[in-house]
Amino acid sequence: MLAKITVADYMAKRLVTLTKDNNVIDAIKKLLDHKITCAPVIDSKGHLIGMFSEKDGMKAFITRA
Repeated sequence: MLAKITVADYMAKRLVTLTKDNNVIDAIKKLLDHKITCAPVIDSKGHLIGMFSEKDGMKAFITRA
């Protein structure tokens, strides 16, 4: 039988976060620097308002080209 496995066993302990005012290029650089594929976007109170992914970054470049 498998031992009890919880989300806490696998969750990130130090989140890399973005704000809605981050520049897309800076956000992509942050994802690359931390070797992650997405990051939560938070407001000034630290509340989650969305997620920014590498797919979102690619979409921004494609639609602006």
